[in-house]
Amino acid sequence: MATETMLSKVPIKPEQVFRIKGEYKDTEKAAQEYEQVLRTSFKIADGQFPRFDLVFLGIGNEGPTASLFPGTKALHETKRLAARNWVGKLYTNRITLTAPAINNAARVIFMVTGRGQGAGIKRHFGRTARARPIAGTTDSAAERQTSLVGGHGRRRHAFYRNSR
Repeated sequence: MATETMLSKVPIKPEQVFRIKGEYKDTEKAAQEYEQVLRTSFKIADGQFPRFDLVFLGIGNEGPTASLFPGTKALHETKRLAARNWVGKLYTNRITLTAPAINNAARVIFMVTGRGQGAGIKRHFGRTARARPIAGTTDSAAERQTSLVGGHGRRRHAFYRNSR
C-alpha cells in the first residue's frame, strides 16, 4: 500500500526503503531483523538511533500510532529501534518502531482523515505516553511546534510536527 500510494511517486531507490516483515509468524524475530537492517544501513551502534529524514504516521481513535497502543510494553522501550508489541485489545503481536527511534527523526508527520479528528488529535497531546501513545512520540511541549491543516466537513486533515 505505501509503495503504491506514496513511494512510487517520489524519486527514491528501492534499496532506500526498509520494510518491516509483518508476515513473519515470529514477530520478535521480525523486529530484531528490522532493527539489524536499520543499524547496518545507518551504520549505527547499539545505543544509537537512526536519523530518519521523515517518519510518516497515522493515528487511531484512541491515540495509537506506529503500533504503539495504550498500556503496551513497547511504550516503555528506550534502547531498541524496533520491538514486538502485544496488543491485547486486538489479540495480536505487532511490530513497531520505538518512540525514541521515531523521536530522532528530522521530521514526523501524522496524517489523519475523517470528520472531527482535528479536535481529537489536539486532545491526545499533553497526555502521558501510557494514556496516549502519540504523546510518547513527541518532544517536550516547549520544543514541539504543531499545526493543523485542512478544511471542514469531508475534507482531510493533516497534523504535523515541524522539524527541530
